[in-house]
Amino acid sequence: MSKVAALVECENLLVLATHPGEEVLHCGGLIAQACLRGRPPVVAVMTDGGRDTALAEARARRARAAAAALGLPAGRLFLLGLHYGTAPAMGSELFRGLVAGLHFLMWSRDCGVILAPASGDADADCAAAAARCLAEDSAVALCQHGTGAPWLAPPPAQAAKRAALAAYGMQPAAEAAEQYLRPHGRPHR
Repeated sequence: MSKVAALVECENLLVLATHPGEEVLHCGGLIAQACLRGRPPVVAVMTDGGRDTALAEARARRARAAAAALGLPAGRLFLLGLHYGTAPAMGSELFRGLVAGLHFLMWSRDCGVILAPASGDADADCAAAAARCLAEDSAVALCQHGTGAPWLAPPPAQAAKRAALAAYGMQPAAEAAEQYLRPHGRPHR
């Protein structure tokens, strides 16, 4: 059993995504599996994913529809609403507020593991740094998503992930879809 699979079985999770849609691409199968086991994770999406209000609102609607497709109760999805591309600088008052807000979410939902993005762009770097601070302050495990092969979810969770991808309008060709559902894009046999 992989480390991630073991975590899904025994821990309450905080899934931190940088932009709307990343929670499904990187952790959709895991979120669905956790919901199926009766311990839905807390999912926090850091940015609004848009450069204007209409786009941000559309992505928020898609995020809620995708969460429902994964089986995530509405009260477990938190859209933090930072503007796309405006990540707060580490150590700034806004950064400290972000960490404090995430700490409250973890504490209030008894989360023992954080799944956060690997560094990448400025927003992902901010999310990764916030997750590191949170993990250190809370003495909880931190795992990165968006690196390496995705976790192989059982078939019911794969179906939920496909539905969530569709809620975001992500309907890649069959071969491309498999890379989001199986390790290294190879079909599971």
